[in-house]
Amino acid sequence: ELRPLVSFYWNLGFTCPKILDAVMAHFDRDRYGLSVYTLRRRCEEWGMKSTRKTAADWATIEPMFNELRQKFPNMGARSMVQNMRLVYGIKVPE
Repeated sequence: ELRPLVSFYWNLGFTCPKILDAVMAHFDRDRYGLSVYTLRRRCEEWGMKSTRKTAADWATIEPMFNELRQKFPNMGARSMVQNMRLVYGIKVPE
């Protein structure tokens, strides 16, 4: 099935074009086709959205940020972004 593979690569922080390349490596490209636009629509349907797509603002993200900051006070920006994606399933810019 497509969804678990897409979810796996999305959680790793891949962009849609990179997710498409990685997912299609698991399928016969001559038999099955998938475009980046279709993949983006599927990601939105499955709830895999970036902060830009969810219209999230600082007030939405701040409680999650503060919780992670309490657990890991010395965490850097890149690690914070990765943890926001892995723990809360939300993509935020650095």
